[in-house]
Amino acid sequence: MTEAKRVVAPIVVVERPHRHWAAGIASSVAIGSTLLASLTLAAFTDHEFAALNHGPDGGPGYGIGTYNVQIRVAGGDSVWHDTTMMQNGEPDNLPQDTEQPIVLLDPKGDKIVPGEPASYPTVKFEVRNDERSNLDSLLSLRLYQAGTTYATTDDGVGSGLEAQLDGSAGGVPASDSVLLAALRFDVTVTGPGLPQAAVWTDATFADLTTSFETPKFVISPSAAPGAVYAVTIKVKLPDQGSPIKNSAFQGKHAYLLAAVEGSSVVA
Repeated sequence: MTEAKRVVAPIVVVERPHRHWAAGIASSVAIGSTLLASLTLAAFTDHEFAALNHGPDGGPGYGIGTYNVQIRVAGGDSVWHDTTMMQNGEPDNLPQDTEQPIVLLDPKGDKIVPGEPASYPTVKFEVRNDERSNLDSLLSLRLYQAGTTYATTDDGVGSGLEAQLDGSAGGVPASDSVLLAALRFDVTVTGPGLPQAAVWTDATFADLTTSFETPKFVISPSAAPGAVYAVTIKVKLPDQGSPIKNSAFQGKHAYLLAAVEGSSVVA
């Protein structure tokens, strides 16, 4: 009888280090992700805020400054006038927007006698930086000759002031150029911030037509909102040196506009 024999086969173990290494990396990544997640969930958070230019009950926020200059007859009604108005949706305050200047009259206006101070007419008006403005204003005085088109610095288009003095085109005759050159002007300004009255004496028409960018006759360098300034203009015609030269001006006229030109000032 044949005896059965038990055969024990050898066990072969094959090591694959790369598999163990890859498994280790995978385990490390998984553990790290779990730790990060647990750290994030456990963190405290907080937020702080700053209101920019406004408060809990409101405030200005961020906006465009408001600015306007107004004029009125001194000693007349108390109504302040805007003689420039928005037209065709364009911004206010440009010379070509002139609608209707206030009218300043002196009975002596057409009775000037060369060299006779008693005959010299005087006009007075007041100007202010509108109390509703939130910007200060540089205010300056300039004379225009009505009946003449002036180019503006904004777009080079004529201002059309000649069509606005009485509301109809061509309503103002041309001024006599010789008379314009001979006239002299005394200007007096009083108001806040002026230690004493500002006075300009014997200014010529050419003096008073300096450009808006370089004003020569400054009423105020920084008028605060609501600040009122009184302006007086005396028109003079000096003696021309002989009766014949004086008589040569008879029947001649000059048509002028006094303009207070404003520019906002950032304090």
